[in-house]
Amino acid sequence: MLKQILPASIRIKIRLFLRRWQDWRSGQSRYFARSISAFLESPHQLSLKLALKPNPAKLNNLKIASQEIAKVYIAPGEIFSFWEAVPAPYLKNGYQASRSIVGKDLQASIGGGLCQLSGMIYYLSLMAGLEVIERYPHSRDIYTDETRFTPLGSDATVVYAYKDLRIRNNLQQAIQFSFDIAEDDLSLNLISEKPIHPRQVSFEIQESDLDHKIVHTLVDGHLEVISHYAKMESA
Repeated sequence: MLKQILPASIRIKIRLFLRRWQDWRSGQSRYFARSISAFLESPHQLSLKLALKPNPAKLNNLKIASQEIAKVYIAPGEIFSFWEAVPAPYLKNGYQASRSIVGKDLQASIGGGLCQLSGMIYYLSLMAGLEVIERYPHSRDIYTDETRFTPLGSDATVVYAYKDLRIRNNLQQAIQFSFDIAEDDLSLNLISEKPIHPRQVSFEIQESDLDHKIVHTLVDGHLEVISHYAKMESA
């Protein structure tokens, strides 16, 4: 009922207040990595690369967010929060409208495309053995096997004030993310003080029925998480 009455801006403020209060109450906010003064200079990095041909609006959004993520120095025990690092998806922050899933539909929204960054961070964090403490899959699978550019199950949707991606640095060393964005591809690097031996990450897709998919995410052969996706009607 409140969702129908209150404007979106008020609902977002309420959600932000509730999330911050919960973080404060749990003590989690004390461990958020917010530093923008320290940068790692290390030859050690773990990398992930995907083919990408974004439209100009999405490319703009990716550059804004990736530049801010790269400033965050994550000490041992600290938590990387996507929305603590990335500016809110508003026009005043330089974002433009691009395609994203809103509810059950694909439509243009301000800041569209940011989930490509959060998905890569999630995937690379699994490879590095970092602790994933908050992650949400997309509600729907918008691709076919022919058009898919990352494995189903490797995604992490982020919705400002509602859904975040949070990763705890459970390693005994500091880490930092950096991006290399080109016209045709996007690379994410996890920079570390010492080498990180990559874990084996796999995504096993199971068809539950014609309209639904279940994905088992395995890390070194052990079940990490189960993700559920509805199929887009046009797929």
